[in-house]
Amino acid sequence: MKLRNEYIFFAAFILIAAYTYIMAFYNMYFAFVPNFVLNLIHVFLYLMFFISAFRYVRKTREQVSDEKQKTNIFISFLPPVVFSFYPLIHIYLLNLREVNFQMFASAGLFLTAFAAIVFGFYFLFYKNTEKSSVMCSLTIFLFFQYLIFEIYFNAAFFACTILFFAVLIYKIKIKNLFKTLLFLSSLLFFFNVSEIIKTGLSYIDFKQTPKHKTEKPAHPLKAKTMPDVYILLLDAYPSSAVLERDFNFDNSKFTDSLENRGFFVFKSIYSNYSRTILSIPAFLNHKFVYDLEETSSQAVNNAQLFKTAYNNGYKVSFINSFGAFKLTKGYIDTVKDIYQYYIVLNTPDDIFFGHSLFKKMYVVFNKNKTVNDLFWKILKTETEKPSPKFVFAHVMAPHLPYLKDSSGKDTDLLQKRDILVNGMKNEYKINKKSCIEYLIYTNNQTEKTVDEILKKTNNNAYIIILGDHGLRLHYFEEKTNRHLSDLYPEKNVMNSFFNTFLAFYSPNRDYEKYKDNTTLMNFFISFSNNVFGTNYQKQPEKFYFVFFNQSDAKLKDISKNTKLFKKSEIEYTR
Repeated sequence: MKLRNEYIFFAAFILIAAYTYIMAFYNMYFAFVPNFVLNLIHVFLYLMFFISAFRYVRKTREQVSDEKQKTNIFISFLPPVVFSFYPLIHIYLLNLREVNFQMFASAGLFLTAFAAIVFGFYFLFYKNTEKSSVMCSLTIFLFFQYLIFEIYFNAAFFACTILFFAVLIYKIKIKNLFKTLLFLSSLLFFFNVSEIIKTGLSYIDFKQTPKHKTEKPAHPLKAKTMPDVYILLLDAYPSSAVLERDFNFDNSKFTDSLENRGFFVFKSIYSNYSRTILSIPAFLNHKFVYDLEETSSQAVNNAQLFKTAYNNGYKVSFINSFGAFKLTKGYIDTVKDIYQYYIVLNTPDDIFFGHSLFKKMYVVFNKNKTVNDLFWKILKTETEKPSPKFVFAHVMAPHLPYLKDSSGKDTDLLQKRDILVNGMKNEYKINKKSCIEYLIYTNNQTEKTVDEILKKTNNNAYIIILGDHGLRLHYFEEKTNRHLSDLYPEKNVMNSFFNTFLAFYSPNRDYEKYKDNTTLMNFFISFSNNVFGTNYQKQPEKFYFVFFNQSDAKLKDISKNTKLFKKSEIEYTR
C-alpha cells in the first residue's frame, strides 16, 4: 500500500507537469479537441494529484521519523531570511544610483515579515524547525521564480509544485539537508557583505584620473552662445504612413502638434539598419558599421557626434534603456542606465519582486512611478542642468514590452507582449492594440517634454525626435535568416522594419538644409555639418536587415550577420 501511494503521488505530479507543458507550447496541435474535454482532463489530473497527496500523507503519518528538534528557532529562521535578502541586496547594489535606501528598507521589512509568516505556517504543519526552515527557503525561492510559472505554465501548477515538495519534506529526514542549507545561507551572507564593500569601493576614484587625458573642448566660449541639443530616441517608432496603412491609425494629432510648435516632420525617413544595436552606432558615427572596429558599446561611448559636441564645449548626457549597450563615459559626461527595469516589465519600485508572487502582494506598498515615468523624470532633470548641454535620451517605446495604455495605466502581462503565431518557429505578429495604446502614451509624454525644453530654453534648442528603426509587424525571434523568405513577399512588413520617424526643431528654422535627407545617417551628417561646422560626406542609401538581437562582438564582425537591400526593395505603398 505504501509503495502504491508513492507511485500514484509521483506519477500524478509528473502527469500534471507534462500536460501543463504540452498545453503551454503545443496546444495548437490539439485544436480539434473541444475545450470542455481539455478542461475535464485538467480537472481530473489535479484531483488525482491532491487526493494522492492526501492519501500519501495520511497513510505514512505513523511511519514518519520523529526526529528530535535540537535547532534553535532563530537559527532555523536564518536561511529563509538570507534567501529572501540575497536577490534584494544583489539587485539593489546593481541599481545603487537609481534606487533609494528607503525603498530597499521597505522591501526588506516586507520580505522579513513574509518569511516569518511562511515559516510559522510550516512549523504548525511539521512541528519541526529544521523542516520548516528547508521548506520555507524553498517556497521563497519558488516565489522568486513565479513569473516563469505564470508565463509558461499556470498558477495551479505552481501550487502543485509547492505541495509536492512540502509532502516530500514531510516524509524524508532532512538533518543533513538542513546543515547544507545553513552552510549555503552563511556563504550567501558573506558574499552579500563582500559585494557591499566591493560596490562601495567602486564609487571611490583613488587615482582621481581625469575623464579625458588629451581631448579638450576646442571652443568652450563659443558653446555658451549655442543652443542646447536634445535627441529623443523613441525606439521602433514608425512613420505615419505605416500607422495609417497597417494599423488604420491617424497619427496627425501628434505630428500636427509638433508642427504647431515649429518642428519640421519628415514625411519619409528610413533607418539604415533594422535593429537598434547597429542603427544607433551607425548614425552616431556617420558611417556604416563595417567600417567600425569597435563593439556597439564602444562605438556609442566614443561616437563621433558626441566627440564633436564635447569638443565644442557641450556636456553630453546619455539616458540608456537598451540592454546591449554597456556604457562607460568616453565622450559622455553622464550616463543614466534604466534598461534593467524593462527586464521585470513593471515598476522600478517592485523590481525586487519582478519574477515573483511578491510583485502581486507588494502592490499595496507601491506608491512610486513606472519605468517610463522614471525615464521622463530623469529627462526632466536633465533639462534643469546648466547649459550648454547635449542630451541623448533613448526610451524603449513604443517598442515592446508595451508597458502602458493610452491613459498611462500599467498593462497586464498579455498586453505587454506580441502575439505568438507559431511556437515551433518562435514566430510573432505585432500586438496592434497594445502597441497603439503605448504609442499614444509616448506621444503625450513627448509633447510634455518638448514643451518643458522649449520653456526652459526660451525656444532656443535643437530638438530631434526619431525612431532608430521601424516597427516589426511580423518577425521571428530566432534564426531570422532562415525565415527571411517568409517575410520578403510581405512588402509592407519589409517596409515596416525600416520606415521610421523623424521630427526636427531648429531655432533658426533652417529646414531647407535638411529636407533632402531620406536616411537617419545622412540627416545626422547634415546636422553635424550645419550645427558644428564639420565636413562629413553623405553616405549612399544602403539598408541592412539584421539577423540577430544582441552581440558583444566587434561591429565589423556583426555586419556579417546582415543582408543588404536596395531602397526599391523596402519601399511600399498600398
